[in-house]
Amino acid sequence: MPELNSSSPDPIPAVSFTALVGFVLKALLTAIGDFVRFIGRHKLLILVFSVFGILFGIFQFNVSPQYFKLKMIVRHTELNKNIYAQILDNLNQMAETGSHPSLGSSLKLDSATAHNVLQITSFNIEGADLRKDTTTTNEGMFIIQCNIRDTRIADTLEKALVNYFNTNVFLSKLKGDKLQIRQERLQFMDEELQKIDSLKDAYTKALAAGKALPSGSSTETSPADIYKESDLLSAQRALLQEWLLQGKLSVVAVDGFKPTAVPASLSIRNQILLNFLIFFLLGTLLAGILEFQKTKKE
Repeated sequence: MPELNSSSPDPIPAVSFTALVGFVLKALLTAIGDFVRFIGRHKLLILVFSVFGILFGIFQFNVSPQYFKLKMIVRHTELNKNIYAQILDNLNQMAETGSHPSLGSSLKLDSATAHNVLQITSFNIEGADLRKDTTTTNEGMFIIQCNIRDTRIADTLEKALVNYFNTNVFLSKLKGDKLQIRQERLQFMDEELQKIDSLKDAYTKALAAGKALPSGSSTETSPADIYKESDLLSAQRALLQEWLLQGKLSVVAVDGFKPTAVPASLSIRNQILLNFLIFFLLGTLLAGILEFQKTKKE
């Protein structure tokens, strides 16, 4: 006797790909038609919101300053990046709040130049907030980004920022002890090089005269070893001297500001389009809520 109830599921009828595409297109066209009819039913409300969005976009473009974005890569010399981030945050606070006289006084800029600075921010090389950066890679390099009204101040602003760090009394004090240690090290290396040079001169004169090597020499220290040690010490001295030249500075510019002709702010067309879409969607959402409430009451 056949079983009345089968535990196996009913077989799913096969659907061709063409039929599936047709079904999706039909559903899409139906949805578009319903949306168009929905817009027609609430055209006045949505139109009012859309026109307001266009007008607000024009207003926002007129009141929002057009600005250009500048980026500069700098390298700090051994100090913590958080120190630089905090200093730049203080400068940015003056720029964003419109305290241009204070900003100009801090950076030694005239009032007109300081007024054109809108924002000063900082990032690490990967683009993350410099205040949260704890890495020791990239040789201490980070990015200073500025938003300005006029690209003609780019060179002046770059020099002002670098000079601000390098003349900062607090940063100079932090670097003082390290500089003293390096200077003492350089002096020691100079003394060692003088001794080696004297020994090299003695070897040269002895060989020229056909005499025995100077007293104090041994088979363990050959002239080749002396010259090798001299070259190595000279190379180390050159690196240390270069560090001292840059180490007196708090930051060194690696790649300065490169102004562009195209502003980073939105054009009037994009500003209008953006606000139109936002208010169109808001009007549509409000119309949908009203229609839902009406349907619910019925």
